Amino acid sequence: MQHAASVAWITPLAALRKLPDFQHYTLLYSANREQNTGRYSYLAWDAVMIHTARSFDAMPVCDASVAAGFPQWFGWVTYDMRHNAETGLKAHRQESILSLPPMFWVRYGHLLRFDHVSETIDYFHDNHKPADALSWLNSATQPAHQSSDVTRLFSNMTRAEYETIVRCTVEEIRAGNFYQANITRKFFGACDAPLAAAELFATLCEASPSPYSALMHMQGRSILSSSPEGFISVDETGGICTRPIKGSIRRELN
Repeated sequence: MQHAASVAWITPLAALRKLPDFQHYTLLYSANREQNTGRYSYLAWDAVMIHTARSFDAMPVCDASVAAGFPQWFGWVTYDMRHNAETGLKAHRQESILSLPPMFWVRYGHLLRFDHVSETIDYFHDNHKPADALSWLNSATQPAHQSSDVTRLFSNMTRAEYETIVRCTVEEIRAGNFYQANITRKFFGACDAPLAAAELFATLCEASPSPYSALMHMQGRSILSSSPEGFISVDETGGICTRPIKGSIRRELN
């Protein structure tokens, strides 16, 4: 991507609410700036390349068209891909109700980088900038969908089953088999009216601001996430950094 222009400051969520209804777009949003995280947010739209795969050997390759550390591919890797990285893991045969590919990556034609420190926005494009590429930024905010209630809410386990797992986990910790576990359960439901992904994401960020929030929309489906943890980052020298919030050792070793 190449830098094309600087844009007057608006917040990433304000820009998201103005964004037209593209089939594919992603917002990586730093809703909570901390010492080492949260400086930049990225809003990308207009997919020019989509890559799906079932093997880490088929990961998309970054080229030299962007500066080091600049996002070129946006996407996800599902938990099921762990079987592609490690052997001996118990297979999980239950299919997700979302029927998403195990690995999905998108390369976009347009990107806004929000600098929360200087409150500046830079626009980049992938060599096919139309004359009105940013005209939507001056438009009115897209009207929000009506509020919606969640119906038919259910989980993948009962409360009694969940409490049994917690008790078993505590016993395993006492036995010294491990010292920490993240016990989770899934909830599923439906809404009685259409939801606007941008409004739902804004509500999530207001309720639980974090330095690692994301909204990824692809052909009528949206994934929303919010996390205080940075799993892993790799800089231009090959240095690896991870910022977990639990089970971690001290930051510096003497």
